[in-house]
Amino acid sequence: MLQLIKSKFNKQVIFSFFIIILFYMGLILIGDKFFSTKLILNNLYFDFSLYMVSAYIVYRLTKNIYAFVLLFTLFFIVVVFTNLLKIAFYGAPIFVDDVFLIKEVFSILDGFYFIALIIMLIFTVFGLFYSVNIKKLFAFDVIAVLLILIIPILFYPKTVTQFVKNKYGYIFWDQKINFEKMGPMVYLYQALARYQIETVESPSRLEVEKALNDLSYLNKQKENIEFSKRNVYVVLLESFWDASVMKDAKLSQDCFTPSFRKLIEQKQENFVLSPVFGGKTANAEFEILCGQPVTFGKGIVFQTSIHNDVECLPRLLLNEGYDVSVWHPNRATFFNRIKAYKKIGFENRYFKDKFDFKDKNGPFLSDKELYETVIKYNKQLNKPHFTYIMTITGHWGYPLHKKRKKIIKTSSNVKEVENYVNSIYYTSKEFMEFYKNIKQHDPEALVVVAGDHLPFLGANFAGYVESDLLTKSISDFSTSMYLDYASTPLLVLDGKNGKIDVGTISMYDIPHVVLSLLGYEKNNILNKVKNNTDYVIRAYEGLNLVLTKQKEVIKCTKQSIEKECVKSNTWIKNIDIISRDLFLGEQYSEQVNE
Repeated sequence: MLQLIKSKFNKQVIFSFFIIILFYMGLILIGDKFFSTKLILNNLYFDFSLYMVSAYIVYRLTKNIYAFVLLFTLFFIVVVFTNLLKIAFYGAPIFVDDVFLIKEVFSILDGFYFIALIIMLIFTVFGLFYSVNIKKLFAFDVIAVLLILIIPILFYPKTVTQFVKNKYGYIFWDQKINFEKMGPMVYLYQALARYQIETVESPSRLEVEKALNDLSYLNKQKENIEFSKRNVYVVLLESFWDASVMKDAKLSQDCFTPSFRKLIEQKQENFVLSPVFGGKTANAEFEILCGQPVTFGKGIVFQTSIHNDVECLPRLLLNEGYDVSVWHPNRATFFNRIKAYKKIGFENRYFKDKFDFKDKNGPFLSDKELYETVIKYNKQLNKPHFTYIMTITGHWGYPLHKKRKKIIKTSSNVKEVENYVNSIYYTSKEFMEFYKNIKQHDPEALVVVAGDHLPFLGANFAGYVESDLLTKSISDFSTSMYLDYASTPLLVLDGKNGKIDVGTISMYDIPHVVLSLLGYEKNNILNKVKNNTDYVIRAYEGLNLVLTKQKEVIKCTKQSIEKECVKSNTWIKNIDIISRDLFLGEQYSEQVNE
């Protein structure tokens, strides 16, 4: 009898080991073949060891061999395989901050994808209920292994991250490379440790004063002179980009209407450098409204890093007597916009529940109905207004109502491309109709329109790769590709003066352009965070793109010694201090010079 039990146990162990090895080998092969993620085999012994330890814990917690297979499959999908999916979509693996986006994922999925996710969650809950033996959770060996894994993360995170950095290296701006060097388990382990030490802390008064001094803003008072209280429209267009550069897609006609094309090509094309690609629009919104880079915070700053009321552009104009409104036909809680918009000064906030949704593209409100609703509201006002519009048509999937016929054909092998170019055709068309109405009824109005980020066009940048615009991996980007990766169309329309040429600027430069064109020179917080270097700087975590007046593009890391890099790194370091003080701290920045 004892021999039979041993035999059965050995078969279970061997079968479990086979499943574990099969999954890991599958990760290596599938990642390389389908997700452009090539794990470095010589580096994987630590990762494989951590993987085996995790498998042991799962094995010990399960009731039987069938339960183990079920639970380990769930573990593998959630902890390991999802990294490949995110790399395919956004070029980077899962971050700890991504946990804040779980509810957003539910709200953007529709139809088949939503049903699939619900089924997967039901399967997960059932799997956990069926598989786990709660009593085994308190087994001595399970507790011991968990403590060995958890204690270093909680109490010695710097030691963990330093050890990993010494062994594999660490590139702040290229998490895909870090993932490939470390493997999925080591990457996750160090990411949890790094999250512990990279807390965003509020700076001291001394740090703030030093930063302001370095920025040359101390004792720079502005006279309280009058300015032109014209109406202002800022329109951020969802996933809006000029797809005509996709030469190998062979578009049958221009992706923009003739009138829009004529407008953007007046003088010269202008571009804005976005902090995000393919999603996370709220970070682009933060910059276009608050005039400073998002690098001071974590993840989606609307969710994680806005604790105080701050004098961003909306609040500044509100205090000057403007009606200040935001229009976004999505759920109010998406990206925590309902709270964030209020903290940066929007008195009137209009979300999904304020629209009729008589005209939709798939589940998304059409730009046409959005603009018509805004026009109707503004006609009732008897004071100047600041109107901020964040569209939603153009969201991934790029659906169109049947009355909006697909008129552009492409030869692209990427299915998203043809849907996308037809979607932005109507985006440009309906914006021009909106702008025509503004010119007729509000000819002095200042209008700024920009794309929030580039669109998702297939896994591993497939649509861009097809036309040699980008490579499959961020790791292989040239310096010019980094610039293209961030650049979306920008229009600054200055009333009767028409289009103003501002060249290429960063998203956070836009509020300063608006105030300059209004002639606003009063002392304010935005003056203290204005870029005072001679360069355009697109700031990312650990990486800056610097665009010089000579149109030279320089990629800067924290270790770069070029004068442009030293100057841009210093500026960003000081701006991050001011931003942390304003949004998370004691707001000493507001008290200086008062």
